Amino acid sequence: MHCGAVSLAQAAQRVRAGVSLAAAMHVRKSEITVWIEQGWLEAVREDAARPTSYKISPEALQRCLRGHLPDLQKRNIRSANILAVFQLLTHD
Repeated sequence: MHCGAVSLAQAAQRVRAGVSLAAAMHVRKSEITVWIEQGWLEAVREDAARPTSYKISPEALQRCLRGHLPDLQKRNIRSANILAVFQLLTHD
């Protein structure tokens, strides 16, 4: 692990803390936008925010991770990252 790297557990904690989902999943923000545009991830656009920002509920994220796992894996999203975030969401 290089300096400044984040463990999967830390990444999952960031989702709970409201930090960028993209950072927690180790993907670019544009990847999350693709999920929203594909209809995989429900999100509410925050109009006043520049650059564009979305509000995503934990339930919407759970549905996305559960319902589109094969799609996410085809997009080379690491299963370990998906699992870490999903476990955090389901074990409150």
